[in-house]
Amino acid sequence: MKYWEIIAERLKSQGWSYGYCTVVNRRGERTYVVSAHLDDGRRHVFRSDEILTAFLEFERFAMGHARSPAV
Repeated sequence: MKYWEIIAERLKSQGWSYGYCTVVNRRGERTYVVSAHLDDGRRHVFRSDEILTAFLEFERFAMGHARSPAV
C-alpha cells in the first residue's frame, strides 16, 4: 500500500469523502487533483504535481477541521 493510500483511508474513516484524478496539460505536465468534502456541502480541492503532496495537503487541512470518526 502506498503512503497516499494510507492517508486516504485514514481520512475516509474520519468521515471525509474524496475523489482524485490526474490532469495532463498540452505540454504533457501532470497535475494531481484531490477533491474532498464532509457532509456539510463544502468542497475542498487540492492540486499538486505529485499525488502524495496533494494528499498531504488534504490531510493537513483535515486536521484543522477534525471531527470524530464515523460509527
